[in-house]
Amino acid sequence: MKPKVYLETTLISYLAAKPSRDIIIAAHQELTAVEDALHIAVAVIHGMDYLLTCNCKHIANAEKGHAIATVCRSNNYEPPIICTPEELMGG
Repeated sequence: MKPKVYLETTLISYLAAKPSRDIIIAAHQELTAVEDALHIAVAVIHGMDYLLTCNCKHIANAEKGHAIATVCRSNNYEPPIICTPEELMGG
């Protein structure tokens, strides 16, 4: 099966994120922007293997990775691999 990739964008619809409110609230406590928590929650709820982002301040940040994974797993979800386009392409 091909890996599934969530491409983080600035446009997240309320309806797409609605099923993931618990993850959004928990992730928002670990992050500084609710928009960042929305991206993570949508990727997690939809079972993405990767979350591709250029946001290294809040999402693809090694210092926040453990907290993000903990929030996901505490809500019975497996976190995606969060990386930049360069990392995904091996560059």
